[in-house]
Amino acid sequence: MFYHRRVGKIRIPKDVMEYFKKTGSIGGKARAKKHSKEQLSAWGKLGGRPKGSGKKQAKKKGGK
Repeated sequence: MFYHRRVGKIRIPKDVMEYFKKTGSIGGKARAKKHSKEQLSAWGKLGGRPKGSGKKQAKKKGGK
């Protein structure tokens, strides 16, 4: 038998959102200092950050 729960939209408090904005801004500024505008532009066209930049990579199915 399957049970389903209804989960409403999760609301994040304003103070927490401000914290996320500040930490994200600091990370973006650090990345901008570390890399050239050309590098950042090229990565943006490829779909975001370079491999191994701290973002967890999804494991491929069936592979090692």
